[in-house]
Amino acid sequence: MSIEIADIRDALITQLKADTDITDIFSTRIDYGLGRNITQNMLPSCIRIVQLGRGVTATDAEIEAEFGSGYTWVWAHYRLHVIAIFEQSNEKTAEDAESDYDRKLRKAITKDRELGGLVTDIDIGRTVFRTHPEKDSTHYVILEITALTHERSDVR
Repeated sequence: MSIEIADIRDALITQLKADTDITDIFSTRIDYGLGRNITQNMLPSCIRIVQLGRGVTATDAEIEAEFGSGYTWVWAHYRLHVIAIFEQSNEKTAEDAESDYDRKLRKAITKDRELGGLVTDIDIGRTVFRTHPEKDSTHYVILEITALTHERSDVR
């Protein structure tokens, strides 16, 4: 089976939409992609999944040296960002919301670390908090996600 980053993204969206803590805050405004401009239909709050790419843990030469020729499986890492976008003009309330959204997103993402068997594991990296440079009331909570899969190297 060949896995694409879109499959992982879609499974992650499905998992987030199934979590009541997340839907209580963001309703059904959970989707993928992030354009250059934050549109009004994204506010007052939404979650966007942004695909960053795929990498493998070893080169073909390293795999052959360790396992011998004919070994066709590699560990692949798919990297994504989960971005919560919300409006809040009060700075202290925004900081509280950032911490709350970070905690709830981490809990929802790790509820099923295999995304229904699609991946082997999900690793959540650091969280970054940002404010829109031109609009102080728009805030971002950005989580770095790495999904680990074991897949055939000859499919790529």
